[in-house]
Amino acid sequence: MALSRMLQATTVAAALTLALSACGSGDDGDATDKDGSGADAAASSPAPGDSPAAGDEASDDASDDAAPSGPVQFRRVLEATGIPADGAESTPLPEDCSDVPAGQPKAGAETIACDESGIVYRLAPAEITGGVESAEAEKPANLTDWVVSLRFDAQAATAFGALTRELAGTNKLLAIVLDGEVISAPTIQDAVEDGRVQIGGTFTEEQATTIAGQLTKR
Repeated sequence: MALSRMLQATTVAAALTLALSACGSGDDGDATDKDGSGADAAASSPAPGDSPAAGDEASDDASDDAAPSGPVQFRRVLEATGIPADGAESTPLPEDCSDVPAGQPKAGAETIACDESGIVYRLAPAEITGGVESAEAEKPANLTDWVVSLRFDAQAATAFGALTRELAGTNKLLAIVLDGEVISAPTIQDAVEDGRVQIGGTFTEEQATTIAGQLTKR
């Protein structure tokens, strides 16, 4: 699948460079138009079926702060190891990931999560939860590592377009959280309006295939 634009993305770990990119084959039409949603729709989307969005009462069905699994969440990064909070006082971040709860956190609350390199993040409530219509592992010709290409449903595509328009060019990080782990935390250079993105990093084929399967099971 050809890339129409690449959003260069970095986490605070200097050795880890991630990419969040829009895919541009375009032969399926504009995903944001399938349900007639406008571009200014609120940036919150339920997953297909009964997956909860940020602030929904359905997110309270777990008795603990985290469930063992759940749909992917897209959250703004409030601060992270090496990146101070943006002007607001906050409780110090944990020194490491040993005390960070396992499992997908409740969508409607702030949370602490880590990535595989041990970076600790404080994350805002989820603005998009689930909404992944399809996902697959791919190895684009212009990249050396595998990526996960996903397509949002119409409601999530609209929400993601609004969110990326707001974050574009701000250097603020957007965390993608799966099973309580930050699998990518890119900055956004351009809005992604077509509901198609790629999550890239140093993924092997096995890792990308596993993530794609997890994304579409929720």
